[in-house]
Amino acid sequence: MEIALKEARETEYWLEILIESEVVEKDKFAQLLKEANEIAKILIASTRKVKERLNGSKSNGRRIEAASEN
Repeated sequence: MEIALKEARETEYWLEILIESEVVEKDKFAQLLKEANEIAKILIASTRKVKERLNGSKSNGRRIEAASEN
């Protein structure tokens, strides 16, 4: 997921470059830039959620191990 996020951010970067350099018309690419931004936000949220779950399962595993030792 982090690779997808990196690619989404790079897409945003290049769209901004194209728009700011006036190589393309802003009106035609503004929607693409908005969608790339939305995709990046979704990937950020998804990546955070996966990391939270992974960290949570590691913590739960430690609690189970500690409880079984007692």
